[in-house]
Amino acid sequence: MLGRADPMSDTGTAAARRIESSALPSANDTLSLLMGYSPLLSRLREEVDRVGEVDAPTLLIGEPGSGRSQFAQALHQASARRASPLVMVTCGDLPETLLETELFGCRKGSVVGASSDRAGALDLAHGGTVVLEELNEMPLRAQGLLAEFIESGEVKRSGEFGGGMPVDVRVVASATVTLAVHVTQGRFREKLWSQFAGRTVTVPALRDRRDDIPILVDHFAAVHGAAVGKPAVIFAPDAMQALMEFSWPGNIRQLRRVIERLVGNARSLVLVAEELPVGIRPRRTAASRRGRERRRVGEELFMRLVANRESFWSCVYPLFMEREITRTDVRDLVRRGLEVARGNSETLMRLFNMPAADHKRFEGFLRKYDCQLPIESAR
Repeated sequence: MLGRADPMSDTGTAAARRIESSALPSANDTLSLLMGYSPLLSRLREEVDRVGEVDAPTLLIGEPGSGRSQFAQALHQASARRASPLVMVTCGDLPETLLETELFGCRKGSVVGASSDRAGALDLAHGGTVVLEELNEMPLRAQGLLAEFIESGEVKRSGEFGGGMPVDVRVVASATVTLAVHVTQGRFREKLWSQFAGRTVTVPALRDRRDDIPILVDHFAAVHGAAVGKPAVIFAPDAMQALMEFSWPGNIRQLRRVIERLVGNARSLVLVAEELPVGIRPRRTAASRRGRERRRVGEELFMRLVANRESFWSCVYPLFMEREITRTDVRDLVRRGLEVARGNSETLMRLFNMPAADHKRFEGFLRKYDCQLPIESAR
């Protein structure tokens, strides 16, 4: 029997994704992987830290797109194996024979196309962690081989005679919430299911952690904006509210794709609810349509400021002084600006295209004409 080959000198598999520790956030930077501040996510982050320290097979259960891959990375980073490789394999992407080769490797000539020895994902992850995504899609035979590996800690490559060779790997798997049903139907091995017992982490759906949506939206908008060379896009309060109220059946993955599409197509600095995809944007009732008509003037002024980049002094101030708009109109405009600027006066000044030197003049105008609102000064 040949000794376990060095994964770095072996020909690796095609589908296994080896992620070096240097490519992952530091162990103390779990926020970049588990983004949000909701109570549910805070408790889950604590659970990830706790389970990460237990060097045993772990199962992540959740809906597609809920971020299970990111949680798996966080588990790796919370473990003593964080300085070693992390290898990820998606079980549902491969036919049965190729999946076995991807996981366990093969000897030269043992399978079609194997012109040299190949290291499997378990070999590549020696000393670290292997993540098996979509475990519920793994065929029964591969499930049996995986259960044997977890029990013995030995890898036997296809075409290799005799016993296997010890490999030091922690197995982390992810699956959908239907995995338990697969067990009862005989489509998933009871033995393998029991090997993850007691170390199962439930990843919540995005609709169950709606308070985290604004943070995720801002993050995806900033990242994609930088990638396509666009300035940071701001989501107006009505747009953000609609995003928070949507059910997101595709979870975080769907949210990211929607935000990237919106940022890529954005023609102004601020995105409003009407620009959201059909199905996400809120429905308009007769009462809301009447209210919308009453706000039309304010919205037009707001868009002139943020989209056309007109100054408050050339756009709003003359209309007010000529009594074409009212004190209420100005208050509503400032209120909306503060909501977008999240109460920050410097951001509001930039949003309304006024130089920072006009800060006192602007506050004086609001105070003189009784249009002032509480403004958090960041000066």
